[in-house]
Amino acid sequence: MTYGVKGKNAIVTGAYQGIGKSIALKLASHGVNVLLVDLNPEIHSIVTEEQHQVEGQLFSFVTDLTNSENLTELVEFSKEKFQVIDILVNNAGIMQTKPFLDITEEDWDRVLSINLKSVFLLSQAIVAQMLTQKEGRIINISSIAGRSGRPYSPHYAASKAGIISLTKSMAEAFGKQNIRTNAICPGVILTPMMEEIYEKRRNLGESPEEKFLQTIKLDRLGTPEDVSDTALFLCSDQSSYINGQALNVCGGYEMD
Repeated sequence: MTYGVKGKNAIVTGAYQGIGKSIALKLASHGVNVLLVDLNPEIHSIVTEEQHQVEGQLFSFVTDLTNSENLTELVEFSKEKFQVIDILVNNAGIMQTKPFLDITEEDWDRVLSINLKSVFLLSQAIVAQMLTQKEGRIINISSIAGRSGRPYSPHYAASKAGIISLTKSMAEAFGKQNIRTNAICPGVILTPMMEEIYEKRRNLGESPEEKFLQTIKLDRLGTPEDVSDTALFLCSDQSSYINGQALNVCGGYEMD
């Protein structure tokens, strides 16, 4: 299948591991030039290890996305490498498992800053450029937690609900300029971050895998590739009439 993305340029945040890495390499395998962004300096090693296996060019940039000055540097770097940014994937995020009454103001501010504020700030900077070219595709990684809430991570759920709302606002604001904005709401995906959550829940006496499989209608946990395949579709010509949507990728865990 021809996706119509070859030669496009993309920024993918939170690209060191898990969903972000999978999306970055999926796009690059179809000829997209990708700037992988992460706070972890090991992000540079991904470019070295993976460049020979993909068709598009890979670049890396280490930064803290919650700092607006850093975002200015990131945008300038991307302009130097690409001239034009066609695709932005806002994936960077963190999750904290903690009882509702134990969450501190600092906990709340940190999760909301990384998961939501950074998405707004980077989107604002990149959309300004996309408007000049009258085309762009933005994908925000939310979560099914943003649809239904989480008692042990309400700040995470709130940030992901905010992403869904922000996605709709961006679609309203920029759709007529041919800038499509959509969100993906992953379910239980086998990533390093999810493994950390599993371990904490095991320490609380739970059996998270069994609990999730009782609810997931496809009777399997998700993989990063399940999400990156959806991201590729949303970047492609095949999704040209999809805008302002939040697509669940969760095996039927959530159906709303």
